[in-house]
Amino acid sequence: MESRVVATKVANALIEDAEPNTDLIITELTDLIMPELKEIAAPLFNATMAEFAAYYGGLWVGGKIILTTHELKFQPNFVNKMAHKGLAGLQVSLSQVVSVEILPGVLTKIIVVRTPSHAIKFRCYGAEETAQKIQESLGSAARERNN
Repeated sequence: MESRVVATKVANALIEDAEPNTDLIITELTDLIMPELKEIAAPLFNATMAEFAAYYGGLWVGGKIILTTHELKFQPNFVNKMAHKGLAGLQVSLSQVVSVEILPGVLTKIIVVRTPSHAIKFRCYGAEETAQKIQESLGSAARERNN
């Protein structure tokens, strides 16, 4: 059966291997403000991002969740594609999802989509409603596979 879009949602995803494009970010910012700061700013920025990634298990990347009848996707937005090196989206088949949970967060709650091998985290406004849509799609996808 053909896949159709069930819902889309602006969100951030925690990307384990996201790597900031330090040269672009620091060069652009320091060129605007004070170019001589580049040599100080780049190592400080890299250290801060490394600590953040180690603490959270990755970097939060802005983009869009796309839920279809067969899969859950995350597409980074243009700004984040530019601000990170080699950033790709995420994609998981609904048949691989074993659970959907909500965790508390600051300002926005966190949706955790678990597969046998990964825990994919999203944060967005309206997290409960988005998690509910994912859960409903899991049920629909399972019924479709059984028919």
